[in-house]
Amino acid sequence: NPGDSQLQALTHCFVCDSEMCAVPYCSLMKTMVQHSSVCEREDCKLCRLFVRIVEKHVKSCTDGNCKVDHDICIRKEKLMNKQSF
Repeated sequence: NPGDSQLQALTHCFVCDSEMCAVPYCSLMKTMVQHSSVCEREDCKLCRLFVRIVEKHVKSCTDGNCKVDHDICIRKEKLMNKQSF
């Protein structure tokens, strides 16, 4: 299931230091994390996809030491809403 692989890669990418990681979707998730941290477009499809993946992770995460930035969605939504005015 690609959704499960994306969730696993999301968790993994926040602790991965490898430039050539073999974990499926790891490099994609790293790219999405980087992109979403700088993108300011309200209508960005990549950011919306990334937010959905993070939201899915946050809903199911029970790891008290989770390295995924759970506030990414909140910051991204505030930025998108701010630009709507």
